[in-house]
Amino acid sequence: MDQPNNPESQMDNSLAFIFTNSRGIAFFTDLNFMRMLGNPAAQINSGVSLSHILLMDLRTEGQLIESVKQKAKPEHLPLPFRTAFGNVIETNGTVVPALDENRNFLGLDLVLTNPPKAGQIPGQTTPILTHADVIRAYVEMEMNLRDADRPRTYIQSYLVTQFNVVQIMLARIGGPGSRLIFERIANNTASSMGLPISMENGHLNFSKKDINIQGYRSLLQTAMNYAVDVVGKNIVKKEMLLVDKFVGHGTLELISQMDLRIFLAE
Repeated sequence: MDQPNNPESQMDNSLAFIFTNSRGIAFFTDLNFMRMLGNPAAQINSGVSLSHILLMDLRTEGQLIESVKQKAKPEHLPLPFRTAFGNVIETNGTVVPALDENRNFLGLDLVLTNPPKAGQIPGQTTPILTHADVIRAYVEMEMNLRDADRPRTYIQSYLVTQFNVVQIMLARIGGPGSRLIFERIANNTASSMGLPISMENGHLNFSKKDINIQGYRSLLQTAMNYAVDVVGKNIVKKEMLLVDKFVGHGTLELISQMDLRIFLAE
């Protein structure tokens, strides 16, 4: 099975991804960052301001949103945050505007990375300039194997990334409430089918190692059908195809064999 593209990418040093709507309300972060933040992190995926997460006052938050919105290009700046345990973590941030096909501003994509240590020579990185670049880096992180059971890990990681990129777009266009409904539909579907899967604070959890392809397919189809009802099929397919672009050829072949791309074939 192949590894994702760009193994030397900026993702190697990444601490966190934060996604907001056009008003700077954050509604999704990656799971590792939620764990780093501590207890308050459970609030994030219900919608909180950037200043609630980062060491940033409301004025600075407003200036950042307006600057990225007006320039429609990334900004690079220090973005420190404080954990629930009181520790201040210094990070470098890339803030990328998320735009629709008509270049309307939908929100911010933030990538937080470790600053280089004194005397350290930065490695070769792939610049993050667009929403697609952020998704590429996010997919690489999710698809980075930490388990010897590779087929299961690839399949479940693929489901996680597809659920996440769609719920990000869903919250941006339909509002944070639609993301919560998306989560409830996923949980109800999994429960009704007896699947050992749950979704909490925007993240899928697999409580068993079994691969239930029929169950995965039904869960994916039901959740994406709701997203289509809210934002339209073209938008949902565009984000899902963006994931497919970056998961790697071997992974995509496996997913296709499992008919987990059936939604995209319609």
